[in-house]
Amino acid sequence: MYRRGKFLFFAGLMFALFFSWQPVWGYDHSIAHPGIADLAVKLYNSQNEIQINSKQAEYILQGASSEDTPIRWFNHFYDPVYNVGFSDFIMGEKLGIFPTAPAWLQSPYEQTKYSVGDRSWQRAIDDYARGDEEKAFLGLGHAIHLLSDMSVPAHTRNSAHPGDSYESFVKSNWSNLAPNLKYEFKEIDSLQQAFADLANYSNNNFYSDRTIKSNKYNIVNIIENNLIQNNNGLFYRYYFSKINNKQYKIFVNKNPLKWNDEEIYELDDYLILIDYSQILIPQAISYSSGLIKLFLEEAEAKKAQMQYEKMSWWQKINKVLFSSELPVVRQSVEGYLMEKTLAPAIEFGGEILNKAREIKETAEVIAQKNQEPENYEKIVPVVKAEEENKIKTEPEIEIDNSTNTPSTTIITTTTITTSYYSSGGGSSYVPPTVEPTTTPEIEIDLETTVPELFLELLQTTSTNFITLNFSSSETTSLPVSFEGEFSTSTFWSSLFPWTTSTSYIFETDKSGDYAFRVRAVDGVYNTSTWSVASTTVPVLNYEYNYLDGYQEEELIVLTKEGSPYIIRDFYYFGAGQTLRMEPGTVVKGATINNKTYGNIIFAGNLEILGTEEEKVIITSVADRSFDNDRMNTLGLNIPGSGLTEGLRAFDGAVLKMENFEIRNAGEPFDSGDVKLAAIITYSNNCLDVSGATLDIKNGTFRDCGKGSSVYLYRCNGAISNSSFSSNRNGLNINQGNLVLSDLKFSGYNLYPFIIRPGSNVVYSNLIFENNRLNGVWDMRMTGAVVVSDVSTPVVFSNYYYDFKKITSISAEPGAQIYFDGLLDVPAPLQFIGTPEKRIKVYFTEIFDSGVKLKSGDNTFKYVDFINTSPFLEQRAKNYYSVSNGYELISIPWERSWIFGPYTQRHRSLKIQNGTLNLEEVNFINGVTPSLTSISAISSVLNLKNVNFYNPKEYGDLFYLEETQTRAIEAAGGEINLDNVNFSDLVYGVYYNTGSGYLPPIITLNNISRNNFDNVLYKSFPEDLMIFSEPTSTPEISTTTPVEDLPPEFSTSTTSTILTKEAMTSTPKSEDVLVE
Repeated sequence: MYRRGKFLFFAGLMFALFFSWQPVWGYDHSIAHPGIADLAVKLYNSQNEIQINSKQAEYILQGASSEDTPIRWFNHFYDPVYNVGFSDFIMGEKLGIFPTAPAWLQSPYEQTKYSVGDRSWQRAIDDYARGDEEKAFLGLGHAIHLLSDMSVPAHTRNSAHPGDSYESFVKSNWSNLAPNLKYEFKEIDSLQQAFADLANYSNNNFYSDRTIKSNKYNIVNIIENNLIQNNNGLFYRYYFSKINNKQYKIFVNKNPLKWNDEEIYELDDYLILIDYSQILIPQAISYSSGLIKLFLEEAEAKKAQMQYEKMSWWQKINKVLFSSELPVVRQSVEGYLMEKTLAPAIEFGGEILNKAREIKETAEVIAQKNQEPENYEKIVPVVKAEEENKIKTEPEIEIDNSTNTPSTTIITTTTITTSYYSSGGGSSYVPPTVEPTTTPEIEIDLETTVPELFLELLQTTSTNFITLNFSSSETTSLPVSFEGEFSTSTFWSSLFPWTTSTSYIFETDKSGDYAFRVRAVDGVYNTSTWSVASTTVPVLNYEYNYLDGYQEEELIVLTKEGSPYIIRDFYYFGAGQTLRMEPGTVVKGATINNKTYGNIIFAGNLEILGTEEEKVIITSVADRSFDNDRMNTLGLNIPGSGLTEGLRAFDGAVLKMENFEIRNAGEPFDSGDVKLAAIITYSNNCLDVSGATLDIKNGTFRDCGKGSSVYLYRCNGAISNSSFSSNRNGLNINQGNLVLSDLKFSGYNLYPFIIRPGSNVVYSNLIFENNRLNGVWDMRMTGAVVVSDVSTPVVFSNYYYDFKKITSISAEPGAQIYFDGLLDVPAPLQFIGTPEKRIKVYFTEIFDSGVKLKSGDNTFKYVDFINTSPFLEQRAKNYYSVSNGYELISIPWERSWIFGPYTQRHRSLKIQNGTLNLEEVNFINGVTPSLTSISAISSVLNLKNVNFYNPKEYGDLFYLEETQTRAIEAAGGEINLDNVNFSDLVYGVYYNTGSGYLPPIITLNNISRNNFDNVLYKSFPEDLMIFSEPTSTPEISTTTPVEDLPPEFSTSTTSTILTKEAMTSTPKSEDVLVE
């Protein structure tokens, strides 16, 4: 049994470590965790006098991020039902290999076995007490990370796996989620209880991908289910539950009609994950804010204790006799948090100690005579999770909940100030601050009762007006005032402040569940409990303005007040007619009965006159991103897909457009299997214009991906200060005369900017971010092309274009070039850079790509050949539940397909019967390395100070052997190597013995075995290269100073590598398209 258990332990651990190089469990360490910590710090500072300063906050965020350092994340799980940590992956065996998250947080010794070391709760408190601010608040950040993970169902239901739907969604959508979250500060009195409460909250009320309806845990109560059209225009059946009067979607059935009698329940759905995020993330923020306060309280107590212990025996006696306070130690005793004072140790002598205590106790009794009830104790009940909305008292106030009898204090002197607060109908007493020498007379009156409260809601089912009527039976301690709050989620927002009015009319323009609560306070500050009432505001039937058919008037003006305007089928206006959209106008189109309409077609004058504050929006009826039901067209019944086809203009049209956004326009893509860089979207052309005059300023075109975001044919005019963000092609110009300036392109997996032959286009200040090709594809290039040091990179592609029109290509220092596809260049290449201005050459595809060099002399000097990682546009990321190419390549079946024997992998440079001269050159691979960097047949290769390497942005390539990647593959010819460095390869130099050619003749200078780092086979066959043992340390290339080498390269070898410039100037594209 022992041997079997040991085998399972290591087998399971190895399987887990297979995924351990990517922190895919828990909120993302680079976005969500620092984001939660940042909001928690701001929330804490807004509610507490002791503030976290900017430097401390920076340490907290750093700690929140570094807790995910490999492989600490295995300790981030806590199943409160079975009281275990992570065990789900270990072949189904609960072996107790990893501790629970709260146990891990409080295990200093265990943490020393992992990267980063001891960042335990105890260590952080001790660092604070000793004055090490950096380590203390780094430790607090680690604690916030762990507590936040308790709001993730996968962490509390022991079901972690790569690509969890909820965690991936939060990371990808954090920038949109964070501004709309609602949360409140939460008091925490016990570290263990906070972990237990938050873990139980997520475990009992939410599912992870793998535990939907699992009888292993609580089955979430379903209150109803409805057939709803989601953001992709598809009808799914959504199941709802409720928590704290908040209704939310718990899972979805994507086969609602059950044609094959199979119900498919999932979480991976936009509407589901939005609800999860809006409830769970605020819980993480609220608990984390309370954790900050708990940490500071315990750390200050520890600091005071350490200072006290450093005192001499006389200083301690003196403190007992003359100090009004002693250091306080917080100790958890049977569910309560008891505050105890420190006294001098017994070793100082019982007689002296007892006398000191007697004197102090006598002084305190005299000073506080008649000031407090006999049953007053300094015991604070631990706050439970369900009491999150309990009224917060003042920071130094101690609450006595041992009685529900309210108290009124009559003060006989004017020198003492008292405060009275109560919660839940109980009373709270705060002893006034009194100097030890005073003895004020205070009488206690316990006869005044808490005011009773009556609350009712009046609402007609078809209205969005709700009347709150409330009153109190209190007749003695007048006046009685009322406070109201409302909630549409977990948290409460102020409705009206203290008022003596007994009625309030609430108006809303959003449907959904609403809860209201009111409390009363009398003239002596006795406060009632909250009275709560709930109701549902239905989706109302609104009257809409329609744009339908042909415009008859010369001028039609659309306004903000009349919005949204619904395009029904199509709307057309011709020459001599004008359609004007004033600031704040919203137009929503729809495809009716699945026809490809829902657009505005015109040959007249279009005036879109938005402002920076009130933009004009053109979108589809399926767009639900507005803040009220009317604008979201929730009650609109459209018989069709609910899509819009954007704007289409013809000859003679005049477009004046400023401060606007066109989005969600076009036809849907066909459904089917999704491969790399495939797209599922609504989008087509947002703007399709032919023979028109343009003046476009401050515009946004997004989610227009099937064709091009903007297609312009034979147009004249200008576009400035505008952004294009979509999937397929961006700005596509075919002929015409245009001036372009200050444009931004992002998210495109084909071509962000295309200029076709016959176009007269002048452009400046173009920004490309996160596109497969971060440059302009100018099809006008013919003859001898010289790429200079300009701000805009140039794309060479043979798709849909006769590449033979180019007779030669040369590059000047600082040039940036993208080679797209498999290109047969027309003449030998001469790319000569300088140390200060290296030339960058990017390859962007995994398959069927590279450059076929012509015979003759091809020379490259100070050049970086960069094979970028797979480009994944957002919808592909969502489909695979990954955030980058490394996570994708970690999926076994994708990796086997990419590196399989039946694919034509990328080869950077190919040459036959020619000469290739390389000096000060880098070949840089990504997570999908090229099959070969250089492929040569009967050619002469001269390489001096050349590096083949992989920056390993996400860590070592655990799948390196599967790639079969090689630096040089040669058959026949000569290879002359002078200080060439090879790293992260399967083969250094490879000779195909079945090629029919003789092996290449290899000459080595300044090269030994030390020039190979993490290369499985230096050459193939093994005797292809013969090394002489070096008599001295090999010379390191001067390409990069030793002290500036990246950490993955050891300075003990000659693996010199990329310059700083080459590492930092790579375009912002994450990935490479695979077609």
